[in-house]
Amino acid sequence: MGIRYPATDLDETAPDFLFVTFGNTKDDISLVGERYLFWDYSHEHVPVQVTFDNKNARDSWGIIFHDLQIEKSLNCRFPFMNDNDTWADEYDNISVLDCFLQAVKHNVYFFLFMPLRELSKSDFKTTIYEPLLELRGGELTDEDQAGLKRYAEEFQIDLNRIS
Repeated sequence: MGIRYPATDLDETAPDFLFVTFGNTKDDISLVGERYLFWDYSHEHVPVQVTFDNKNARDSWGIIFHDLQIEKSLNCRFPFMNDNDTWADEYDNISVLDCFLQAVKHNVYFFLFMPLRELSKSDFKTTIYEPLLELRGGELTDEDQAGLKRYAEEFQIDLNRIS
């Protein structure tokens, strides 16, 4: 509820300068000067800027996440996720690759996106790596490569075994 903890209290390998704050309820958050996006995971829609007083977005199926595309601070609030329902059956327009691309673009943790959280390590190559390579015409961008590396670190995937 707003108390700062040294990250080393939670993980001894965390850097000394990193602190973790557990926030308030979603109805009691100040977002002055911060940019948040709502996305329904739809391939047809892009994330849109939202404020937490926008009850429709908070109650809709999807995710609200802190956009760190421009802001490079370590102050990252975790999102509101109304995505706990089974998504694969109801939302055929969801692309796991789109989730990956949004996380890379907005510089947020991959695990925040339910389709990426639920993706098995064995499906990474066919669900993200190969479609991304095809999307880029066989030549990954520097941003793609950095995103793949960050994804692999976050989910403990050995990229040397992928290609």
